[in-house]
Order: sequence, then C-alpha cells, then structure tokens
Amino acid sequence: MRIKLCGISSQQQANKAIALGAHALGFVLYGDNGINPEKAREIINNLPPFISVVGVFKDQPYYEIEELITFLKLHVLQFDGEEDAFFCSKFNLPVIKAIYSSTTDMFKNFHDYDIAALMLHIDETFNEIDIKYLLQVKELDNLIISIDSGQAQYQSFIDKLNPYAINISGNVPSSLYWKLAERYTSCNYS
Repeated sequence: MRIKLCGISSQQQANKAIALGAHALGFVLYGDNGINPEKAREIINNLPPFISVVGVFKDQPYYEIEELITFLKLHVLQFDGEEDAFFCSKFNLPVIKAIYSSTTDMFKNFHDYDIAALMLHIDETFNEIDIKYLLQVKELDNLIISIDSGQAQYQSFIDKLNPYAINISGNVPSSLYWKLAERYTSCNYS
C-alpha cells in the first residue's frame, strides 16, 4: 500500500515524511492554509529522487495550475473541488480526483473521469451503505482513502475497501498525523 502525506509546509516535515517512508508528498496550493509556491519550490528542490510531488488544487483556473506545474515541477495533480471530467482531462499529468463522502452523487459520475485515482475523503457521514456501494464498483483499482480526522472508524473502511493508497490529510491534528504516518508507512495496520 502506498502512502501520501499531505499538507507539507516545511523542509522538516518533508524530511520526516521521507524518513518514515512516505511515497508521495502533497502540497496544498489553495486557501489560507495552503503553502506559498516559493516555499513549496524550495522544499521540492531539496527532495530526493523517487518521491512523488503532488500539487493539491481546489477550483483554480487552468492557467494558474499550468504555471504552478512548471514552477514547482509537479508529478501529480489532485483536485479537491468541483472540477469536472473535462477540466481534469486537460492536463498532461496523472490526476487524482478527490470526493467527499458527503457527496456520494460523485460515485455515480466518476466513470466519466479519465483519472489516475479516485480519493475518498472519509468523514463522519461515511457509513456501511457507502462501503457496500463502493464494493460493488469493480473499477476502483486505484482508490485512495484519505484520513481527514482522528475518528477511529477509518481503519474498518481501509480493511474492507483495501485501497491502493492512503492519504493522511494535513487537517489531522499534528500529534495524531505523525502517529498515523508512522503506523501506515511501517505497514503496521493494526
């Protein structure tokens, strides 16, 4: 199972994530909690090879994303907003389309997307009915489960859905973030 740590905002965090064995680092490039592109570039330029760099965007214009792809030398794009299938198809990089469990209508439309992976942000609204629906969908070979809070139920969803990867969101409280990072990068899922 692959692990992405998201919300990287310092060289120290990046180094710790890499030391733990993270496969990918996510840089949030929108909103008040996002990282400044110049700071992200400084961190990215100091990463070792074979670490995937993911730019995380939300409802930003095409030209802005293209500029940041070049400026930051991104490897993968993650869209967290209302980006439609046509918009996601415009880029020459792998795309992760994130959906939130409270927007389960997206499950019905994700077949329209030509994406590398679907990321499911699990929140308190996600339930067993959602899992049963997802288990019926055979095309979820590249499902990513995003842990967005400290809730304990995410482990049962991971066990049942057997995702390709796990994303640990920068929204998780810092002390728990690093415990989860250590747990999943060590392949110790219990």
